[in-house]
Amino acid sequence: MIVIFLQAIEGLILRAVAEILGVPVTSWIRSPARNAQVGGKPTSFHLSGGAIDTPLDLAPWQRWVLRRVAREVPEPEKNHLHYQVDGRVWRILAKLPGEALKAARDERAAWGMHEPDPDDPRPL
Repeated sequence: MIVIFLQAIEGLILRAVAEILGVPVTSWIRSPARNAQVGGKPTSFHLSGGAIDTPLDLAPWQRWVLRRVAREVPEPEKNHLHYQVDGRVWRILAKLPGEALKAARDERAAWGMHEPDPDDPRPL
């Protein structure tokens, strides 16, 4: 159950990225009945909201960004691109705190500032 929940959240992020990029989404969340009607697999990620379909004619930069967030599965026989979540979003988010801390340290060093003393009672 938790896996489906995480797929759904990751799918929401994928859908938001597509919207920001101006990518038309032709399919996202499907009911089991709709999934069967369109010939989807019984284990389709569309059932949890963890996949989107887009037209084939996306700009290269749009495809590049979407591939950073999800796995691209070209389906030319269905005349669309299928993007399916695979945990990439969580790996990206896991890196952010460390990268933000490093960026802050680099910025302080560039301005000649020292690292705060943990024993100093004064606020930062």
